[in-house]
Amino acid sequence: MLTIIFTKYNTKIILIITLILLSLVIVFGCKNMWGSNKKQFPLPPNKTNQTMRLPFQEIDSTGLIPESIPAQMVIFRDQESWEMFWEKYGKEAVPQIDFTKYLVIGVFLGPKPNPGYGVEITQIQKVDSQIVLKVTEYTSNPRYVYPGVIVYPYRIVSFSKTDGEIVFTVEQKFRDEQ
Repeated sequence: MLTIIFTKYNTKIILIITLILLSLVIVFGCKNMWGSNKKQFPLPPNKTNQTMRLPFQEIDSTGLIPESIPAQMVIFRDQESWEMFWEKYGKEAVPQIDFTKYLVIGVFLGPKPNPGYGVEITQIQKVDSQIVLKVTEYTSNPRYVYPGVIVYPYRIVSFSKTDGEIVFTVEQKFRDEQ
């Protein structure tokens, strides 16, 4: 008799259990989506920001010895600091920069285990009173095999002298991904 009642109400029980489970999934799924991950959604742009892209050019730095340069981001505002850097880490003549017109930025990653690593300065912007440098650091892509050669990724760029605090934003990406 218990078997008959169970089969008679089997469809209703399965429907009720399914609705309860579906409700739990929706409730806990929404809590995770809007609770802990809420900070990842971008804020609407502030319309008072004044943003201007600044053109920049890479400096020929073939005379550097990157093996001796530690991981760092360096700002050169004058000839004296530029020459001291080249005395310490260079083997050739110091590239001439007119520091009355330009600033120089260097991004050095230090030693990395393979050529899958790299660095690019992708954009420089003046945002209100700040100069924002967008840097992309590349890490080796786990889908590829790279030779076991130690590399020392770096970039040095110059751009027109502009007043403002310099801020670095770093994005990390796998090498060879769009």
